[in-house]
Amino acid sequence: MIADSQRRINDQVVSELRQKVREPLLAQGEEYEQAVAAKTTVDKYWESKDKRYQEYKHRQLQVDDTP
Repeated sequence: MIADSQRRINDQVVSELRQKVREPLLAQGEEYEQAVAAKTTVDKYWESKDKRYQEYKHRQLQVDDTP
């Protein structure tokens, strides 16, 4: 039973309303953090691949230039 001293909005307890709102926001925050981590991982992967490709191109130019 809810005590009469608790704050209510539209016949619902405020603390319960806040809890209901907080849960989806926390879930979205976790999803956002996971997405940022995944993006960082992918960016590092492509950066590494690009670096290796540039090194390969540089070596190919050196091989092609030698008589």
